[in-house]
Amino acid sequence: MLEKLKEMGWEKYIDILLFLFLALFPLIGSLFRVEMMSKCIVYIVFALSLDILWGSAGLMNLGQAIFFGLGSYVLALSYATRDGIPAFMSGFGVTEV
Repeated sequence: MLEKLKEMGWEKYIDILLFLFLALFPLIGSLFRVEMMSKCIVYIVFALSLDILWGSAGLMNLGQAIFFGLGSYVLALSYATRDGIPAFMSGFGVTEV
């Protein structure tokens, strides 16, 4: 096990730095940049799940797309029916969208 860690060399430090950046970014970034980073991460996870299912497994499963679209639809409805922001966003201290 220790031999594998020694063989990795500088790659493990890149992973650690990337993790620290993603963990500390909400504390140092502006609200706009944090929201954009969050949206990008959500799209990346969605694209990776489709890639694993279609590319590696060869399965045609759009179950995750239904939940992705349903979440977007519910958020759009909450914007349309209220003048303010949704309750779950105000719980995190977001004052403006």
